[in-house]
Amino acid sequence: MVSKLRKGFIAVISSRIGGVLVALVLTPALVRLLGSSLYGEYAFLMSLAGLTLVVINAGIYDGMRKYIAENRSSPNWEESVFSFYVRLGIVLAISVFIIYSLLPKISLFQETMSSVPPLYYYLLGGLILTRQVSSILRSTLHGFHLEHIGEPLKVVKKILFAIIGLSLAYLGYGLRGVLLGEIIAGVIIILISLMVVRKHVNVFSVFSPTPSDFPYKNLIGFNSLTVVLSLLFMSLYHIDILLLKIYVPSDQIGYYKAALVVAEFLWFGPLALQVVLLNSTSTLWSNEKIDQISDLSSKITRYNLLFITLLAIGLGVLADSFIPIYYGKEFIPSIYPLILLLPGVIGYGIARPLIAIGQGKGDLLILIVATGTAAGINLVLNILFIPQFGMVGAAVSTSIGYFSMALFHIYASFRIGYNPITDLRLFQISTTAIVSSILIFVLDQILTSPIQSILLIPPVGLIIYFILSVKTGALDRTDIYNNIDNIPSPFREYFTYIVKNI
Repeated sequence: MVSKLRKGFIAVISSRIGGVLVALVLTPALVRLLGSSLYGEYAFLMSLAGLTLVVINAGIYDGMRKYIAENRSSPNWEESVFSFYVRLGIVLAISVFIIYSLLPKISLFQETMSSVPPLYYYLLGGLILTRQVSSILRSTLHGFHLEHIGEPLKVVKKILFAIIGLSLAYLGYGLRGVLLGEIIAGVIIILISLMVVRKHVNVFSVFSPTPSDFPYKNLIGFNSLTVVLSLLFMSLYHIDILLLKIYVPSDQIGYYKAALVVAEFLWFGPLALQVVLLNSTSTLWSNEKIDQISDLSSKITRYNLLFITLLAIGLGVLADSFIPIYYGKEFIPSIYPLILLLPGVIGYGIARPLIAIGQGKGDLLILIVATGTAAGINLVLNILFIPQFGMVGAAVSTSIGYFSMALFHIYASFRIGYNPITDLRLFQISTTAIVSSILIFVLDQILTSPIQSILLIPPVGLIIYFILSVKTGALDRTDIYNNIDNIPSPFREYFTYIVKNI
């Protein structure tokens, strides 16, 4: 069992790293090929798809993983679960395809979304259908503890999408080509997944009747609260894009989405922590080790805040150098909303590991209330600010909504029964952040070119931030020494010398 968990964890983390690396290459190429206006249309359609998929997929994805893995003694249990969820998922996806096909024919929708050609909605329906089926097959692989196959397929799909979608866009098919490229990539992954899945379950069981004693209600009812929680999360991600579509031109949406994509790269660390904590804290909760949970969560919150604040400082200082090089000079307007989003990104990054700890105990209701309150604030502010201030209003509203996640989930942590801020050291971290920001900003002003800034600011800034973290007490020398063995041997002695002499 331990080896299966380890293999699954490594597969998930490796897939995340691979996905980030592919996205780093794909995004600027996609932006340059589409331009700001078409990229804005693409951002709107992806937000629409994201929210739709949460509704039609979240429960199925989790349910398939849970119930297949249970391996009950009833005859053909795996086939029954597989066929039930496949039928349900495909029916929902086809229904959405039909709805999107009819949307352009509705007069009210034509008035508000007239800039989006009807063909895009047909392609979006096909994209959602392929995402749904590939997600169901991947969750089937997870149910059979084949994460080491299912997770790499996500990365392969992104690579195929990059090759096919970008090639079609380059050949002059524009956004049509990008959407068609993802559909083709999805079909290829579905075929590969089916070849693996059929070795573990009879795929033709989809056409057979389900046994009369099959627990339909249990499967349908499972994880309903998680679906609500996922939908609230997705609203935080996408509601600003959907509202911007109503009030501003597509190029403004493109600039804003570009800023959002860069800002969200900062969540890599917190999201990885969330994956780890859900499993590890479940054991601690079951053994009622509350003090240990508080100690662990407090250290993780402090380290997480230190790490994400460092990245935010670096990105804030380098924004005017990085954005024109990464996206092109056309996207210089993305710099301002990116800087406005950074405080919210820090708050959201703090909240993600805390959510995992709450999920480990199983108290989803208080997590839904906390997330729902933040999502409500985000929605109201976006409705108020976007009509007057456009993408700047969206950035301010979203940043406040994101930052409120930290406050509400810290409060939720107390209600759940543990203290994640007992050793936060907010004064020390704030001092480190303020002094580091000033020094790094001055260094950036001294450097004469954007390339120099991008090459020198990250390593020099890291050294400045690390030294100040130790000097202020935001970072313990003891914790550093305890983890010094994880540093590669050629650098270990030098690192030890630096720590001793700070």
